[in-house]
Amino acid sequence: MPTKSEATALVTGSSGPLGSTLVSALKSQGYFVVGFDFVSPHVDSAPDQFELVDLLDSEAVRERIRALSAERVISHVVNNAAITSEKAGPGFASDFSAQTDSAFLAAAQVNLLAPFTIVNELIRCQKRPLVSVVNIGSTYGLVGPNLRIYEGTTMGNSAAYAATKGGLIQLTRYLATALAPHTRVNSVSPGGIERNHPQRFVDQYSQLVPLGRMNTESETVQAILFLLGEQASYITGQNLAVDGGWTAW
Repeated sequence: MPTKSEATALVTGSSGPLGSTLVSALKSQGYFVVGFDFVSPHVDSAPDQFELVDLLDSEAVRERIRALSAERVISHVVNNAAITSEKAGPGFASDFSAQTDSAFLAAAQVNLLAPFTIVNELIRCQKRPLVSVVNIGSTYGLVGPNLRIYEGTTMGNSAAYAATKGGLIQLTRYLATALAPHTRVNSVSPGGIERNHPQRFVDQYSQLVPLGRMNTESETVQAILFLLGEQASYITGQNLAVDGGWTAW
């Protein structure tokens, strides 16, 4: 088990709202952080090493992992990157009849195949096993959507997002058994994180949460840090829903 000063964490989607918050928290705990994203980070939340990586290109991802592993040992991984309704274009989170194969396949590539590819290549090319992997799922990978929360807004919900996040949670269980006993693999499934959403959506969403409000970046990050670290040394194959009780109804 590497000490914190020796631990290197790879975070995908490191420039996004959750990723950048996580990067800052990991650095404050002594991890060396490598970030993968398709856009550059803000200076105040930049990882120690940033890689411009297109997760839609599996071979490019594998090449970058091989090169990175030649430089340093990756001990921890957070598969955070995802195509979401905020980032995707037409055909993703529109009415179901208007959702497209191309949007679904893009989500499958980034949300589900990329985590497989990254962990698979690290296992192949590193002599030292990974210590801990945390995949970022979603409550929409656990339950179906309540489309009433989108009424009166321009927001929508994607079948591709739900299917790929559900697949990622199941991949977590598979990897937890396949990579045991040396590597722990868990997932965190956040409920909706408030990010300047329309007030009507926030109100309608919050009415369906036992705790009566939406999630925050920092609350989700705390769960990731717990599962990633030594405090969770006997936890593997689990999914932690950080959802204010959304899935408990």
